[in-house]
Amino acid sequence: IASDAISHDFETAVLLGLEWGIEHFELKRVHDTRRIAEATEEDLKKVEQVLHKNMVRISSLSPGIFKEPLKQETILKEFDRFEKTIVIAHKLRVRKIIIFSFERTPDLTIDQAIPQIEDAIGHLVRRAEAEGVTLLLENDRGLWVDTPETLKQIMSSINSQALKINWDPCNLLAAYPQPPYPYGYNLIKKWIGHVHIKDAKAKGIGEFSHAMVGEGDLDWAGQFGALINSKFKGLCVLEPHFGSRISSSREHL
Repeated sequence: IASDAISHDFETAVLLGLEWGIEHFELKRVHDTRRIAEATEEDLKKVEQVLHKNMVRISSLSPGIFKEPLKQETILKEFDRFEKTIVIAHKLRVRKIIIFSFERTPDLTIDQAIPQIEDAIGHLVRRAEAEGVTLLLENDRGLWVDTPETLKQIMSSINSQALKINWDPCNLLAAYPQPPYPYGYNLIKKWIGHVHIKDAKAKGIGEFSHAMVGEGDLDWAGQFGALINSKFKGLCVLEPHFGSRISSSREHL
C-alpha cells in the first residue's frame, strides 16, 4: 500500500499496515506536502529506524519526477531531484522509482512533446541502468503519456530493461474511450512492472468519482485474473483516493 494512503506519518502507516498484514509500503511523502526527494537526513533516519524495527520493506519510491510542464528548466531541475532520489533509494535499499511524463500544456502538440519526453526519460533510464534500479513509468490523467498507445510508443522507443510501466488502469477512466482492461492492458502488458489499485465511476469525458475497489467501472476481477495467468511477478499497490485515510484503506484491504 502507499504509506500516505494510511497516514502522512510513516511510522503510523507502518504500524497500522502491519496489523492488516502489509509488509511492503510505497513511499511518496515523508510529510503532508513534501515528496520523498525533498526528505531531510532526519526524515530518512526515522524512516530507516521504522523499517529496521518493524522488518518491513519499501516497494518503491514515488518522488513525483516529471509531473510539471515540459520546459527545459523543469527538466534540469527534475534531473537534480532524480539524483537525490537515487541516493535515497540506495540508502533505503529500494530498487524501483516511479516517474511520470510531464503536464500537458497548450503550447505543444503531442508530436512535439514525445521526442522531448523520450530524451528526458532516456537520460533517467541510462542513470537507472548504471545505478541498478528500475524506473516505473505511470500513466496519469493530464500528462503527455496518458494512454496505452503513448505508453507503448515510449516503451518501444527506449527499449530498456531498466524501464517498466506502473500500470494504473483507473487513471484511464473518463480519459480514454476504450476499457482499461482488457483493451488497454493488452497493448502494454509485456512492459508492466508494477500495478496501482484503485477504482472509479466515469461520469463523462473528464468527469469521474473515485469508488471502492469492485464498485467502480473497472473489471478488477478480470484484470487480476490476467495478471495471475501471465505469471506477473511485480507488486500490486493499493492507492485509495477517497474517504478517511485509515478507515478507507482498511476497507479497501
